Amino acid sequence: MLDQISGGRFEIGVGRGISPFELGYFNVNFLEARELFEESLKVIVAGLREHKLGHNGPHYRFSNAPSRSIPSSNRILHFGTEPQIPKASRSRLATE
Repeated sequence: MLDQISGGRFEIGVGRGISPFELGYFNVNFLEARELFEESLKVIVAGLREHKLGHNGPHYRFSNAPSRSIPSSNRILHFGTEPQIPKASRSRLATE
């Protein structure tokens, strides 16, 4: 369905938030935001690549969650802050 809605091109934007105020709105501690973001990004990337998802991290734990992988030629990941760009390159989801 996502493939149909997006015309075969899936784009997602991610960012960890910068202001303690905006993070507080979601009950996220500013000092834990980077760690939460990095773990969340791992789960998102795995979800885009795998059909079944399992994760056992400090913040999220689940196993055998169904997922639909998206062909690598059709996914683009946008990062909101420059320090995150190397993470995009390592996850092989970003374009230059």
